[in-house]
Amino acid sequence: MIFVSGMFRSGTTFFARLLNKTKEVSFASDPFFAVFKEFRNTLSKEKAHQLDPNAPLEDYYFEESKNVFFHSLQNKSLSELKIPDLAYLKEFTENSSRPYSELLSKRIPEIFAETYGEFLKKGSDLILKSYGSKQVAGFKEVWANEFVPHIIDLFGDQAKIIQIVRDPRAIVVSNFYSEGRYPLLFLGRQWRKLASLSYYYSKKYKNVLNIKYEDLIGSPEKTIRELCSFLEIEFHPSLLDTNDIKDGNNQKWSQNSTFQEKSSEGFNQKSINRWVEKINPTSRKAIEFLTYPEMKLWGYSSFEYSPGEHLNSDILKDEKDKLAKWILPYSEFNFQNEMNKETARLKSLTQEIEPKMQRSYFLYEEVYEACKSTL
Repeated sequence: MIFVSGMFRSGTTFFARLLNKTKEVSFASDPFFAVFKEFRNTLSKEKAHQLDPNAPLEDYYFEESKNVFFHSLQNKSLSELKIPDLAYLKEFTENSSRPYSELLSKRIPEIFAETYGEFLKKGSDLILKSYGSKQVAGFKEVWANEFVPHIIDLFGDQAKIIQIVRDPRAIVVSNFYSEGRYPLLFLGRQWRKLASLSYYYSKKYKNVLNIKYEDLIGSPEKTIRELCSFLEIEFHPSLLDTNDIKDGNNQKWSQNSTFQEKSSEGFNQKSINRWVEKINPTSRKAIEFLTYPEMKLWGYSSFEYSPGEHLNSDILKDEKDKLAKWILPYSEFNFQNEMNKETARLKSLTQEIEPKMQRSYFLYEEVYEACKSTL
């Protein structure tokens, strides 16, 4: 089983379609997010952790109850939790996967399972049946890095994990120039969560490969050769030809680029640094402030924000009329309070703080120490 994850607007869909071209891998795009979300919701009831079941996955920072739940989630196997309503889960999965993996979506009603682990295993078998009976099944889910331990637990040594990381400033630009923005605080905290988990899992597990979007696009042959070596599959030059990529219905796929350029097909190197000329200076400083240590950890540079610089909380505010409607209920913030939290988080890197606070600010003590070492 190959599992790919990362932040949205990080090239994960392009990556998924590319893998499906190989003669060894049948790959699906965003088919099982409903499974992960319902697993989260079921566990939250078991742990009496109050949350809105429709809410996006939490970032787990600052609030002790969220952080405790995150670590409970990390230690709970998909196979340990029974599905309370299989009919609902199948309907939810079928509907949510249809826009991205239509052929697979049509077969979701075939699944009968008692636990979330069993559901996901049977779903992976359907990937092979839907997209060519090759040797290995794989799928990608954006936002879902926190389920890497669950995939490894479920599939064991057969699991191969690929995590994609992209410059958060490029993600902000891509999101802001498309329909339905997300709040800056949401984007910043989600990016650093996923980037932190990518770092942590790559140190903890041997079967995890991290790929930077900038490397994939800037040096495609080198990166794809490394990928093939990791997956133990044959490299073929056809993987560098993106003209025959298929979508989730086995039709010709058009790349999902915010900026519809003639060169947007394939490995478009303009996409790497386009954010520099497109980003609003205030948004740039805000996202750098929110993600500075994690960006340093990943080797990103060219900052307008300087550590210790005093910033007004207004830089975190959003243009509410431009936000996506679904996220409006989750976009209400006391910006001064949030600024105070973020400032304290950055200051903690110059202090000695207890492990509990390290987890609150950086999810894991190891990530805290790694970020501290970059400064």
